[in-house]
Amino acid sequence: MISDPLLAVDISAHYPNKKRVLEGIRFSIEPGEILGLVGQSGSGKSTIALAIPRLLELRGGQAEGSIRFAGRELLAVQPRELRRIRGREISLVLQSPMSALNPALRIERQVREVWRAHRAEPWRAGKAHASDLFSRMGLPSDEDFWRRLPRQLSVGQAQRVVIAMAVLHRPSLVIADEPTSALDPHSSAEILEIFRSLNREFGAAILYISHDLASVAKLCHTVAVLCQGRQVDYGTVERMYRGLENLCQPA
Repeated sequence: MISDPLLAVDISAHYPNKKRVLEGIRFSIEPGEILGLVGQSGSGKSTIALAIPRLLELRGGQAEGSIRFAGRELLAVQPRELRRIRGREISLVLQSPMSALNPALRIERQVREVWRAHRAEPWRAGKAHASDLFSRMGLPSDEDFWRRLPRQLSVGQAQRVVIAMAVLHRPSLVIADEPTSALDPHSSAEILEIFRSLNREFGAAILYISHDLASVAKLCHTVAVLCQGRQVDYGTVERMYRGLENLCQPA
């Protein structure tokens, strides 16, 4: 018996009074798979990242078609169920960690709020779990670090905190939207290794969105390529990598 994929996407998307920004996007992700989504700036990568957990609606956009996740049609689930899925089963890592973190709240407060959104256990248990994640990601877990504000972190540290918050509840799918774009090469390599470890140790499937073909080749199992809102190729890294650079060149 063949099981269904963890995520199956078959969508188009548009904004009111504008032409479609996505047309005929189709891909799937199996449990534990890392799918790379690549394309030039403006090709629709981030729109897909927002459409899957239905955050695109908060920006006035609308996805049409089907987004099936763990046997459920996300475009049809009620808001209460959607809030339970977001953060617990599907998490999102954005490209700008300093924008993702609240500048006015200390790190402990922000991580605690993520814990309490989906767990009834006391924060003491959550903090122990988060401290373990911090250590795995090369972050300090002492009280001084917990008391820091985002502005007191390096960009690399902030991105690690954002990733730790994203995987705090062991989601089965992590959507990472250009997670290394704001980082220097050394920090980028470390973040890639963190995602590889999350996939290997926790079994998390990852939708890795990037314009960096080298990082996609190192991390991902399969690749979907976008060009001007359309999907122009889809397959294994081994089959596609040599031709990726030529798939979306200007005519």
